Amino acid sequence: MGWKVLCSMSSSFSIYKCDELSFRYAYLLHLIDQTIKKMPLHRFYIPEGLYTEEDKKKLAQSITDHYVAVGLPAFYVVVLFIPVKKDSYYVGGKANDKFVRVAIQHIARQFESNEVAQKFIDMYEKRLVPFIKDRGLDWEIAIENVDRNLWRENGLIPPLSNSEAEKKWIRLNKAVPYE
Repeated sequence: MGWKVLCSMSSSFSIYKCDELSFRYAYLLHLIDQTIKKMPLHRFYIPEGLYTEEDKKKLAQSITDHYVAVGLPAFYVVVLFIPVKKDSYYVGGKANDKFVRVAIQHIARQFESNEVAQKFIDMYEKRLVPFIKDRGLDWEIAIENVDRNLWRENGLIPPLSNSEAEKKWIRLNKAVPYE
């Protein structure tokens, strides 16, 4: 006779029947089993005047290219450049115009493990090198995972990963009704 483990994360619950599984393993199953998706929203809080329009275009395209390469529709990727005046940008209590804060929200995909998350961050930082590190700036990156149940595209519930409906959204590069 097995036992059940109730796991919770972000207000969603899963029950697993376990014979000799540890709670950690059951929790891992829970994380993998989630159908939470991530839609990438990238907010760059930057010193005013840091980037030219061409810089912004290149950085946004680089980020979009990565997500498209792993199977997301390009229109899921949103990149915002939010300029902050020097007298309004403080780090450690001191005005700082040499710092970039990148806040990322994911809805369309869930990292399968901490190792995958770390690989993503490593890849992401490589894409930032010419725009931040090579310019002598300091930076911070934080990724927030958002519950898929709280996401809509033009009033539509986004299709599940790798479904025919999602493939159609990718092909058309926009949200369209599906069954």
